[in-house]
Amino acid sequence: MIVPTVSREPHVPGQETQPDEIVPSLAFAFAPLDKTALGIACALVCGLIVYLATAILILTYRQGPLGPNLSLLRQFFLGYSVSWHGAVVGLLWGSAVGFVAGWLFALVRNFTLALYLFFIKTQAEVDQYRDFLDHI
Repeated sequence: MIVPTVSREPHVPGQETQPDEIVPSLAFAFAPLDKTALGIACALVCGLIVYLATAILILTYRQGPLGPNLSLLRQFFLGYSVSWHGAVVGLLWGSAVGFVAGWLFALVRNFTLALYLFFIKTQAEVDQYRDFLDHI
């Protein structure tokens, strides 16, 4: 991403700024998210959460049924169980779900932000030319 340079000269009232001069922090705030990068990051986090939750439950097993609440994941993740084999299956399924969730989040955020900026720019142009016919 290329961020335009900002002039370090003080702003003089009445002097117009160039449209390509954007404050770097604003350019960073409104920059689009990389869908693949966010998807991979969410995939790693979600996969590791499912794996570690299963591993901790297996390692801290005392008496009684093994993970009645965590075993409900088999309703969503085909092949999952509260076992070491199920932990690996949960890692793969959690990674897949995390990637899709992160990718979709970035897609929706980028689209929403682009739509928001479009409406703000359009509104600013309408406000700027509202009294255009008064000056003719």
